[in-house]
Amino acid sequence: MKALIVQSHPSYESFSEAILQVAMSSLEQSGSKVTLVRVGKGGVPLNLDLDKPDLVVFIYPTWWGGYPASLLQWIQEFLLRNQGLLSNAQRVISVTTHGSSKLVNSIQGEWGKIYTERELLPLCKKGADCHWLSLYKIDRQSPEALRIFLDDISDFFLGMEIIGGY
Repeated sequence: MKALIVQSHPSYESFSEAILQVAMSSLEQSGSKVTLVRVGKGGVPLNLDLDKPDLVVFIYPTWWGGYPASLLQWIQEFLLRNQGLLSNAQRVISVTTHGSSKLVNSIQGEWGKIYTERELLPLCKKGADCHWLSLYKIDRQSPEALRIFLDDISDFFLGMEIIGGY
């Protein structure tokens, strides 16, 4: 399986980076070929030559109810201009963290989730599915809860049904 991971966070010392490392390791352990695009770390890469992925993973912190600006910029200036890139994708997974609760995010309309489903999923292969993995109230989580979330991410990717017979 060809997996594209797009990670957006300005710091290599963030919990988002820990999520990225777990996701990449788990996907590679399951035999996937992983391509990583980092946005928000000194620029937004727009001149890329990417293979069409079977799986797309977005890893980012939810800021002000949605994507970080660098991720939204990359989506609008690269991904939406290269719409054919996602034509083989059978699954889109968002792994995100929130400072607020699930209730607050629901009241705000879960913009990131809705945008992914309405704007990105239609660019994928017909019948593609979308998964949303979230950690709420990140700044109030214990180290043990953070470790459990990382374990859950690993278990999710390791237990994921292989797409396309790879």
